[in-house]
Amino acid sequence: MKILPLLMSVLLLGGCTYHGKFSRGLYRQPDVSPKINASVMVVQDKYVPDFFRVESDEFIAFRRFVIRTDDGLSAAAADALSTLFERVEANVYSQRKGYDYTAEVEFFPRYEEERRFYMRHEGNGYYNPRRLRVRHLPYANAVLRITLRNPHTGAPVAVYQEEDKEKIRFAASTYVADGLATYTLGLFSPLQIQAIGGDLTHNYEQILTKLLKRIVKQMQDDRVIFASPAAQADLTRMDADYTAYLKAVATVLNSRDQSSGSAFFISADGYLLTNAHVVEKARDVQVVLYGDKEYSPDGPGYPKRYARVVARNQARDLALLKLEGENFPWLMLEPDRTQYYTGAAVASLGEPKGYRWSVNEGIISALRRDEHGRDMIQTDAAVNSGNSGGPLILKDSGRVVGINTWVVRKEVAESLNFAISAYEALRTFGLRQPITPAQIKRLETARQPELLPDSAQ
Repeated sequence: MKILPLLMSVLLLGGCTYHGKFSRGLYRQPDVSPKINASVMVVQDKYVPDFFRVESDEFIAFRRFVIRTDDGLSAAAADALSTLFERVEANVYSQRKGYDYTAEVEFFPRYEEERRFYMRHEGNGYYNPRRLRVRHLPYANAVLRITLRNPHTGAPVAVYQEEDKEKIRFAASTYVADGLATYTLGLFSPLQIQAIGGDLTHNYEQILTKLLKRIVKQMQDDRVIFASPAAQADLTRMDADYTAYLKAVATVLNSRDQSSGSAFFISADGYLLTNAHVVEKARDVQVVLYGDKEYSPDGPGYPKRYARVVARNQARDLALLKLEGENFPWLMLEPDRTQYYTGAAVASLGEPKGYRWSVNEGIISALRRDEHGRDMIQTDAAVNSGNSGGPLILKDSGRVVGINTWVVRKEVAESLNFAISAYEALRTFGLRQPITPAQIKRLETARQPELLPDSAQ
């Protein structure tokens, strides 16, 4: 007689946890034509989560579901990327140097329950609002992020993130197993747990597939980022004499508050100068380049690249960025302060109020030293929100004399615009063009990168 209670206890205790895993071959979509001529390695031993747990005290009371994702997630990401890139493999991090890009796959699943209240039916055709019935609706929520990096430098080339939420759907067999477990006082509980766990796994697999489809679509739209320089078409606007300057100017996007600023290349290998308040405290920022797509005000927009913040100086409101690539058009900074003189014709380039790659002309109104001790250039060339970080160019020489920084509001005064001088920017970071690896190494290894280096004191 003691055998039956013992058997039921073993079944109940052993059947309260589900262990499952994502299947391989989840992503089955046709290839994109033509494919991008590049190789990608999906990192399978870093960043990819090994498993996640689903626990609840309500709908699936006192049960735990453990779902392994590592193998199936890496395989699904590799299958998805292989529809777009010529060569895609899942491999260990130590083998990354043999590929053009590494792909870091991060998956953040969540389980949610939504309570809905229904009025009970009294049987006489009326609903009693005082007697409510509670129903728990389970939802699967997940965030998928894929970061493509340069395997040699570790710098991000593109980052894609998507999120989705769906009501979990259970199969008819799951309801049968649930009924058997209920009416047999838990005897069929292990069968019930396995059925629910299988449905949970299937629902999360469907969400993963949906998110991968969206990300692949974004990558396809941004394919110019991954194409070799020789394959990128030189698509430009009709900007006449300013085209060469505009190609060296980039838009910097701030994802925190959806605002934007400007920056410009100071070397062919991808170093950009901007304001510290444009990048704030970010480590990586999105940038948009003039030459990535043909100018089209009503088009889908420009593909987004990613730049690393190499150094920033809050006191001087300056920041140095690094974008992966080479042979970028760049601008020369004018270190000779004798070339900054009142009345000199200048042009301000940037993105005022979201209007990308605009040009405003004016003159140097005065040279000043502000309350922070910065060497400033006052100009009547229009500077608006979004121009911050863009270049102020001396028209006679084509060299940059200032970095657009701030403007006195029009309610106070007209045409009072200010730029940090190029001389100030060079001495702040201790730079000299052309930029060399030794200069950057010294800058990155400084003990206090937020402060002025010794050479700038």
